[in-house]
Amino acid sequence: MVLTTLFLTFLVTVGLALAVLYSVAGPPLRAKGSRLIATVDRVLHRLAQAVRERVSAHREAAAHDEPETAHSH
Repeated sequence: MVLTTLFLTFLVTVGLALAVLYSVAGPPLRAKGSRLIATVDRVLHRLAQAVRERVSAHREAAAHDEPETAHSH
């Protein structure tokens, strides 16, 4: 249990560090035409689209369910 907690804490810390790095270093690198930032932007855009589609599908499915079972998934 402790190892799992440490591992999850590590992942969250690294994820936050990458998000801060991307938000600080991204704009200047994007202005220079960095291929790395262009690739990261493409991947994040595709990921965001996939999440939006999944959320939309889940909402549509929940709307067709009966009200008392819509949130039991």
